[in-house]
Amino acid sequence: MVMNTYLEGWHTDPFGLHEARWMSDGTPTKLVLDQGKESYDSIPYGEPIFVPEPFLASAGPQDSSDLNRSDAPIIPLDRAFRRAGFSILHNTHG
Repeated sequence: MVMNTYLEGWHTDPFGLHEARWMSDGTPTKLVLDQGKESYDSIPYGEPIFVPEPFLASAGPQDSSDLNRSDAPIIPLDRAFRRAGFSILHNTHG
């Protein structure tokens, strides 16, 4: 079986042993995912038996919310909305 050399990230396990396996540059790695938990499992000998499909892990945020800086100040939601409203009014009624 010929693997797509552009595969990167979580994909269904081409060996059928785990829910997903991390692909790097089209090559399966030992990093696997089962029920949202990452672990390591050696790459089996032999050819893959399935064509890997993209796998969206539900174990974490699917947006950029996990990219916040650890030292960023936490602003209460009502204050954040007031800031946003002020900014919109200030920039649209010039």
